[in-house]
Amino acid sequence: QPDLLTYGVIVNGLCKRGETDLALNLLKKMEAEKIKADVVIYSTVIDGLCKYKHPDDALNLFSEMENKGIRPNVVTYSSLISCLCKHGRWSDASRLLSDMIKRKINPNVVTVNALIDAFVKEGKLLEAEKLYEEMIKRSIGPDTITYSSLINGF
Repeated sequence: QPDLLTYGVIVNGLCKRGETDLALNLLKKMEAEKIKADVVIYSTVIDGLCKYKHPDDALNLFSEMENKGIRPNVVTYSSLISCLCKHGRWSDASRLLSDMIKRKINPNVVTVNALIDAFVKEGKLLEAEKLYEEMIKRSIGPDTITYSSLINGF
């Protein structure tokens, strides 16, 4: 009988190969076998769904994870926020960032950069600037990607 670690390795491999349907089926199999997937496994599948252009499936899995009482972490949120931004869904991404902050999960530079870049690409320069200021206020160190995105907008 495989344990949580074994399932985690298999799920990771499936997601890296783009076989997210199999990874989702494996989550169901784990549940049937009374093996509770953790935040790492859910985040891995969410990231896989995001990388292979399934943002709605990723959001559905995020909701399922929360409904099961599994608390998302910064990796979960960053994957989803980046994914939504890449698909032009900056308002959904912005809502997730607010949710993340309300839950006292600190965003990192990757999380904030995704939204700044999305705002700039949408011509929402004021929002990008506000987010940059919030980034500084929260002691999240901007990097070259942050500055590059901002320069492209202004």
